[in-house]
Amino acid sequence: MPLAPTATLVARIKRKAKHLAASGDISHSEALERLAVEAGYQDWHALLRAQSATVREAESNIVTLPLDPPLHPDFDSTPNDERDEAEILAWWDRPYAQTRPDGSLEVRCLDGGAWDRSTWYGVVPDMPAAVKLANEKLAWWRKARDRPVTMFDGDTISIVRMPSRPREDIQVLAQVPDANAAGEWLRAHGYAE
Repeated sequence: MPLAPTATLVARIKRKAKHLAASGDISHSEALERLAVEAGYQDWHALLRAQSATVREAESNIVTLPLDPPLHPDFDSTPNDERDEAEILAWWDRPYAQTRPDGSLEVRCLDGGAWDRSTWYGVVPDMPAAVKLANEKLAWWRKARDRPVTMFDGDTISIVRMPSRPREDIQVLAQVPDANAAGEWLRAHGYAE
C-alpha cells in the first residue's frame, strides 16, 4: 500500500533525491523515480498526481460562498498576471456569488479560465444551488488545468503542466523526440485513453 501522498512525503523524497544525485551514482530524476516507487507509487509523476488530487479534494469542498463581496471596480478587467499577491491569495480558486436584479445568483471564480477577469460559472436561483455549481465547476476546471499539454520545442516535444496560478512557472514533465513518444508517455502516466 502506498504511503499517503502528503506534501511532507514529496518534500522528503525531493531532499533524498538531491542527496543521492549529489553522490554522482544516479541522476536526480532517476532518484525521484526510484524513491517514488519505494513509497508505493508507479513513478514520480504518479506520486505528484496523487498529491495534487489530495490537495484538490481538500480544497474543493466548498460549504458556502461569499455573497456580493466588495471587489475593486477593475476586478473583471485586470490581467491576472498584473494582480497583486494579496488579491491572488484572497480570490484565486475561491468562487463567489453576486446577487442579480431578479434575486438569482451569478456564480463566478478567479481561476485562470480567463486571462483578465473571473470566470462565469452560471446563474442559479439560490445559495445551495450556487454552492453545488461552484463545487462542480471548480473541480472540473482544476482537473482540466492539471492535465499535461504538449509543446513543440525545436526538434523535441515537451510535455508540460501549465501554471495553475499567475507568476508560477511551466512545469516540464518530460521531453520526447516525437508525437508517438508523447502519446506513449501520456498513456503510461494515465493521461491518455
